[in-house]
Amino acid sequence: MNSFNCVGRLVDDPVFFDGENRRTTFSVAIKREYKNADGDYDIDVADFVVWRSDAEYVARNFKKGDLVSIENSRYHVKRYIGSDGESKRKAEFIAGKVRIMRRKIANQQMPVDIKHDDEVK
Repeated sequence: MNSFNCVGRLVDDPVFFDGENRRTTFSVAIKREYKNADGDYDIDVADFVVWRSDAEYVARNFKKGDLVSIENSRYHVKRYIGSDGESKRKAEFIAGKVRIMRRKIANQQMPVDIKHDDEVK
C-alpha cells in the first residue's frame, strides 16, 4: 500500500495554481525522530500537492511556519519536459487529509482548534 503520513512545518506559504486543474503545492519540513552524530535532529523536506477545492482551502488558510498533519498521502513521480528540452522527473506526495495542528502567528505558536468541517478530506 502506498500511503504516507507526517507532521511538520510549512517551509513557505502554499502556492495556488488556478485553471481547469486547480492545485496548490507546498513543502513541509519534517524533523526526524532521532538525533544525528552531532546531537541534532536532521530535517527532511517533502513536496506536496492538493487538488480542486482542497487546493483553494489550503492556499487560503495555511501559512509558512504552520504545523500541519498530513495523512493518507500517495507518492507520485511527475515526468515532464524541461525548458531545456530534457526529460525531467519530480517526486511529490499527493496529499490526502491535511489539517493545521498549530498556527504560527507573529513568531508565537498559537494552538488552533480544528473542527471537522475545517479539515481537508
